[in-house]
Amino acid sequence: MFLRTQTRFFHATAKKMDFSKMSIVGRIGSEFAEHTSANNNRYLKYSIASQPRRDGQTNWYNITVFNEPQINFLTEYVRKGYVFFFFAIFMVV
Repeated sequence: MFLRTQTRFFHATAKKMDFSKMSIVGRIGSEFAEHTSANNNRYLKYSIASQPRRDGQTNWYNITVFNEPQINFLTEYVRKGYVFFFFAIFMVV
């Protein structure tokens, strides 16, 4: 397996084709489910319901959070039914 080397430019952003961005505005659709992985790392699972148009079909997204400060914030301040803005940057493989 050959790994592609990362090339960074002066403004320190990755190549355009390496990453994708996603933003969702919707409501928290489920209670938070906190889990622990085999190597003892916490993670949180929940879903977001988003409706692009008032008369359109509801889209459901399953979200998994591995970042400890984000897990703490979500479990302390956010509840099912809250309107939520979700933004993610992820690598396309």
